[in-house]
Amino acid sequence: MTPGQTFSYYVHAFNSGGQPCTDVQIVDTLDDRVSFVSCNKSCVNDPANKVTWNIATLGGGSSAILSVVVKVDDDATGTLENVAVITPSNGKPVTVKTRGPVIGDESIPKDPAPAARRSLPKTGGLLPTGVAAGLGAGALALFALRRRSAVT
Repeated sequence: MTPGQTFSYYVHAFNSGGQPCTDVQIVDTLDDRVSFVSCNKSCVNDPANKVTWNIATLGGGSSAILSVVVKVDDDATGTLENVAVITPSNGKPVTVKTRGPVIGDESIPKDPAPAARRSLPKTGGLLPTGVAAGLGAGALALFALRRRSAVT
């Protein structure tokens, strides 16, 4: 990952219980070395680089996939971190910390043969930091994914 590139964080909130979780708030605190670009599902981004989603009800066995696109700041170095906290009104908060991409001087290599295009490698998958926690009426799990965008 190089400065100036964009990539997406994905948050998968899953209620594995049989009862609904209500008034679920998910707050993703972005690393100080990235800038917010966009998000899905009507999130709100505040000046402190916190992206917030509010889900009225997450029924038993249902899930929501949330995403936020960020841009790596021009002077960024090191390894990006990401922290998300989910809090249902009828349960305990769950915090998930994920290690993001390393900022360096190399990006996705350009394909020397455009006619023989191949899929870009994934830089993340289900991370072992996914957490499941009892939340009163149900259980909610939060998984974070990251994937970088192709740079043209």
